[in-house]
Amino acid sequence: MAVKGVQRHKTVMEILTERKPVDDDKLSAAEAEANTSNKPIQTVLLEKEFMTKEALLALLSEEWKVEVADSNADIDADVVKIIPESVARRGLSLPFEKGENSLSVAMANPLDMFTIEDLQTRTGLEIKPFLALPVDIISNIDAAHGKG
Repeated sequence: MAVKGVQRHKTVMEILTERKPVDDDKLSAAEAEANTSNKPIQTVLLEKEFMTKEALLALLSEEWKVEVADSNADIDADVVKIIPESVARRGLSLPFEKGENSLSVAMANPLDMFTIEDLQTRTGLEIKPFLALPVDIISNIDAAHGKG
């Protein structure tokens, strides 16, 4: 039985399966590797060059109706550190801009209400989620924390 007021959004795999930006054989191979390597499917698709970053971001952004974070923007390490490193890695979330009462956060899953609520509770700020790829989030977290 569905909970009233909570809308389920499609997973990355559901979107890829329905929209078919990649051949079924390649998608199955990428999914198998993602499962065995414990990497997000987005990362495997990029590593295997089955999709470009731009195409993958455009597909997910359109489906989820969220803005894409600018992966080329300079990110202040102090803003990144507003969220503890372990929390950022677990939720694949990267704060990149702080307003007076808000925090813009690049997320691999910008519709993850549990992570958004956790970040709001931890920071006391309104969280503005943006879409980003896991590989970009992790590399920026590494850079901000001197690991890379």
